[in-house]
Amino acid sequence: MSGEHRPAYPPLALWGVFLSVLTGVGVIFFGTSVSTPALLGGAAAFALGLALGLAVTRRSEQVEGGGADPEGSPATVWLALSLALMMAGVALGPWLVFIGGGMALIGVVGVVRELRAQRAAGRGELANQGLAKTPGATGPHPPPLRQLEVDAAPHPGGEGR
Repeated sequence: MSGEHRPAYPPLALWGVFLSVLTGVGVIFFGTSVSTPALLGGAAAFALGLALGLAVTRRSEQVEGGGADPEGSPATVWLALSLALMMAGVALGPWLVFIGGGMALIGVVGVVRELRAQRAAGRGELANQGLAKTPGATGPHPPPLRQLEVDAAPHPGGEGR
C-alpha cells in the first residue's frame, strides 16, 4: 500500500450522481409514479449529502500508517445488518431468519478474518519496533558472527599473522 492518502468520498459522490441521473431518466422516459422518483431521488440526495459531509470534515481519509480503521469494518456492518434481518424475520417469517442467519455466518467469518489480520499486523509491527531498537541490527536477520582466527598465537618471528 502506498503512503498517499486517498479519501473515501469520491465513490460515494459518484454513486449519488449515478442515482440522480437514473432518477432523471426514469422521470423523463418512463413517467413513473411519484413514489419511485421520490425514493430514488432521496437516496441520491442522501448519498451526495454524506459525500459532501465526509469531504468537508475530512473524516474519510485513511488512518496514518495504512492501518485498518476499526470503525469502518465492512464485516461488522454486514454482521449488524444480518442480525437486524434475523430480528425482522421473527415478525415476517422464517425465510428471513434463514437469510439473516446465512449472512450472519458470512459476517462472523469476516470479523474473525479481520481480527486475525490485525493481530498479525500488530505482531509484525512489534517485531519491527524491536528490531529497530536493537543496536547494529540492519534487517530481519541478525548481523553475522565474527570469525576468530584459529592460529592467533604469535609466530617465532614475534609478529602476529
